[in-house]
Amino acid sequence: MFKEALERPCYFISEKIQIQDAGKKGLGVFALEDINKHELIESAPIVIFHMDTYDTLYDVYGSRHIMFDYPFDWGGSNVAFSLGYGGIYNHSENPNAGWKNDYENKSLKFITKKTIKKGEEITIMYLPKGYLKALWFEDDDSDL
Repeated sequence: MFKEALERPCYFISEKIQIQDAGKKGLGVFALEDINKHELIESAPIVIFHMDTYDTLYDVYGSRHIMFDYPFDWGGSNVAFSLGYGGIYNHSENPNAGWKNDYENKSLKFITKKTIKKGEEITIMYLPKGYLKALWFEDDDSDL
């Protein structure tokens, strides 16, 4: 008579992090307490769409649209947008966190690369070295 409830992915933002003013950088994500290396701090749900969407948005809206900001590579010809703090983590050439795709749960996993102290800003690398200076997030699981 009743069907079993479907299992849903576990999306969360750690209670150890919070959005705060990052000065000239605008908003940022900061540690509320010490966070250990390799700790999962967020599992963010995403919106996935095909890269051809950019062409359509450009044709309809002109040079800028909110969907042009903070795209994460989702493999193939797809991009993902984080519904969590993904667009708020600031860039660093020496980031203390990284992210990787969780294709099974359709989420982005943000994981610390080193121990982060209370009050320290949590940063990720927007682009691997050598890429053009465009805002784009490439999966960075090198130290995760």
